[in-house]
Amino acid sequence: GGMQAAENYGSAALGVGKDLGALGAISFDVTHARANFSHDDTETGQSYRFLYSKRFDDTDTSLRLVGYRYSTEGYYTLNEWASRRNSPEDFWETGNRRSRVEGTLTQSLGRDYGNLYLTLSRQQYWHTDDVER
Repeated sequence: GGMQAAENYGSAALGVGKDLGALGAISFDVTHARANFSHDDTETGQSYRFLYSKRFDDTDTSLRLVGYRYSTEGYYTLNEWASRRNSPEDFWETGNRRSRVEGTLTQSLGRDYGNLYLTLSRQQYWHTDDVER
């Protein structure tokens, strides 16, 4: 669980996770947020997140898959709330997110060379059929 708070924004999250041994690990959490934009404009909503993670010791490789579903149009992340308040013209070009899917593959290149990351993501927004990849 956890919380985020600002003068006109608040969110709280609660989740569960399970170590699946050799199969990896999974987790699920729910976040409820309340975003106040003016005295008569307050939005509330929920977000659901599913996460799968697996490490392959033989190759020193990690896989991470995560999916977010913003179940109501009134859900704003702290970043989206700040963007809408500070730059409303720019914010409404896309609006707030409806869903996000992301996969990350991390490959160690050895102690002297760091890591190589490959990330693929796909986002959808409310009020548009556009997809961001």
